[in-house]
Amino acid sequence: MKLDRPHKKKSAGPDPQTSRIMQILGIKRPSESDLNPAQLNAFYNALTKKLTFPFDVTGIEDSGCFAWEEPYSWGEGDQARYHHERKTKPSYQDEYSLQGLLPDPKLPTGIQGQAIRRSDKKMFVLPLVDLECLNPKDPNSKALDDYASWFANEGALE
Repeated sequence: MKLDRPHKKKSAGPDPQTSRIMQILGIKRPSESDLNPAQLNAFYNALTKKLTFPFDVTGIEDSGCFAWEEPYSWGEGDQARYHHERKTKPSYQDEYSLQGLLPDPKLPTGIQGQAIRRSDKKMFVLPLVDLECLNPKDPNSKALDDYASWFANEGALE
């Protein structure tokens, strides 16, 4: 008599983003990912090869380098003061032209880029983890999103 045995489920493997990140980091398992200087430099080297500058970006949300805006997002604080501060500080609502990456990334800030605000041509240094492409179909979008996801999750891929 033949016994029916349950089929072993084949592991689907990592999702496409995790696979891309693992390739960048030169690792075989997601558990090998870690937010450390060596892996940060691996990401920096990959991004310098993959990204085509300049390209248009904006802030992801009112956190990170844009955290100064959070109280205003919740309706707290004086709106006149907010508009005054936006003249000198970068806003997550602004659009920027990302010109390039700053060399020698360090923790805790990670990889940073030089960005020109489109409305007034002011230059800012912004952490890539806080940015996303204005156009999701931009060829730079996946690479920027992969980095932001990896860095924001402190290197965790699982």
